[in-house]
Amino acid sequence: MKLEHIAIWTSDLEKMRAFYLRFFELESNEKYYNPKKEFSSYFLSFKTGARIE
Repeated sequence: MKLEHIAIWTSDLEKMRAFYLRFFELESNEKYYNPKKEFSSYFLSFKTGARIE
């Protein structure tokens, strides 16, 4: 079995993104924002291909 991605809910998206980028050396996409649902997210990618949303 291979995991493609997992999602983590947080009250401080920018702080959590900074943590994962700093300590796990992940790559990030541009911020996604859905104004209708007031939802924002990033996909943070490991070199192996797995991602955190």
